[in-house]
Amino acid sequence: MQTFFARLQQFLGRLSTGQQVGLGLLAVGTLGLLVGTAYWSSQPDYALLFGDLDPGDANQVVSRLKEEGVSYELRNQGSAVYVPRASMHELRLQFSSDGTIDDGQTGYELFDQGSLGMTDFMQKLNSKRALEGELARTVSSIGQVESARVHLVEPEDDPFQAQQVEASASVVLALAGGSLSQAQVQGVTQLVAGAVEKLSPSQVKVIDQAGTMLSEPNAADENVQMTSTQIDMQRSVEKQLVEQGESMLRKVVGPQNSVVRVSADLNFDRTVTEKDLVDPESATVVSEERMQEEGGGDEAGNSNSVVRNYEVSRTQERLEESVGDVNRLSVSVVVDQKRTTGPDGETTYEPREEEEINKIESLVKNAVGFDPERGDQFTIQQTRLNTTAGPVAEDGGTGGGTSTQLYLRYGLILLALGAAVWVARSLIQALTATSEAQPTPLQASESRQVEGRTPESGGEGAEEPAALEGETENDEALVKDDMYTNKLSDEAKARLEARSEMFEEIQDQVEENPEQTADMIRSWLVEDQTV
Repeated sequence: MQTFFARLQQFLGRLSTGQQVGLGLLAVGTLGLLVGTAYWSSQPDYALLFGDLDPGDANQVVSRLKEEGVSYELRNQGSAVYVPRASMHELRLQFSSDGTIDDGQTGYELFDQGSLGMTDFMQKLNSKRALEGELARTVSSIGQVESARVHLVEPEDDPFQAQQVEASASVVLALAGGSLSQAQVQGVTQLVAGAVEKLSPSQVKVIDQAGTMLSEPNAADENVQMTSTQIDMQRSVEKQLVEQGESMLRKVVGPQNSVVRVSADLNFDRTVTEKDLVDPESATVVSEERMQEEGGGDEAGNSNSVVRNYEVSRTQERLEESVGDVNRLSVSVVVDQKRTTGPDGETTYEPREEEEINKIESLVKNAVGFDPERGDQFTIQQTRLNTTAGPVAEDGGTGGGTSTQLYLRYGLILLALGAAVWVARSLIQALTATSEAQPTPLQASESRQVEGRTPESGGEGAEEPAALEGETENDEALVKDDMYTNKLSDEAKARLEARSEMFEEIQDQVEENPEQTADMIRSWLVEDQTV
């Protein structure tokens, strides 16, 4: 550990002041990012427990959460209570069952209390309230409906009034996500109308929390209803024919290589033809009456008469044409040109042959039921289709937001960990490169360390810093007889020769074991710096 800190200190010592400040800021920023990410990731993911609460209900919910020791958050000016997502469903069931929060809808349990002394008006009012509450609960069970309120108007029967007032109903839906289809809205309308006596579906109005009319405003008009039904029937026929044609082409030219559109002209006229056919040649005598009269005794006064009743063959025919027969079809087909990819990855387009186009035309005509005698029209073209743009993703409601938040959280955690690993790896590489790049020649201080560890050395002889090889050459030069060595005493010459031999041994050791020598020199340098 001391060696690591010594290397770190040596590495920082080699940097300039600006580099040291930049490295410090980088380290502090990385540490702050790690701490912030860890703190943020440790926070629970809150989800809505109850919303649109009045202050009294919100106070009860918060008090129960404090008793249970559950963390919570208040949002939307205290009208919405958020709790950790993991315990949201359990707390919602618990609070709803023990009466902590009331959904505001009272059903037939309203009659569980005693009704002694209650007037007839109160009885009728409670009966209507109970029916409204039960209908609201039933409608709220639909998937996209978060809550519902139902208001009923049930006029009293007046025997002295010529025209009675019809019953009516209004339904307000709070949608949690998405919207209701027209079929679902009609289902709600039929449900409410079927539960209330003398209430027709045309008198039921349905809106959402934004005030948008969901039910058909002209539902009471039979002509409008018939027109809406006709449009739905026409769209259904066109959709079915398009699917038949496209499913055929997907098998022939491949997916996303063709487009089929069909426009259907339907006959909604209802024709009834009655015929009464009589065959005169089929007359049959069914009865005959003969009368003979005699008078006066002479033949002139006699008369004879014959009355015959005939029955003829009669044929009655009643022809009624069904509604929704196809008058005419208009079919349009677009086929993509042939695409080929070359060895270099470039895509080329080639027109399809006329024979292939004719085959495709014949297949689509048979699939959609093309009839030229009916006046049907058919058009087919080939061109380059843009298949790069994918289908537009539909909004999935609020569920996609939660997934996005989770992905963002995990992504930031991985980013912070990656940044920390990169900084640590960069520091380790820098320290390793610094220690490996240190020069190996012996400095004057190293020479003193070596001399202090030899028995011949007395710790003297402080020379200027020089390399090992240079020192050896200088010592060898001093041994030679010259004007300088002649002035030395015998003892000095002996010590000089001993040093020369020692340097030669060190030089041999460095050449034979350079790695061990470098480690030894590094340890000496560390000891000098720690002292």
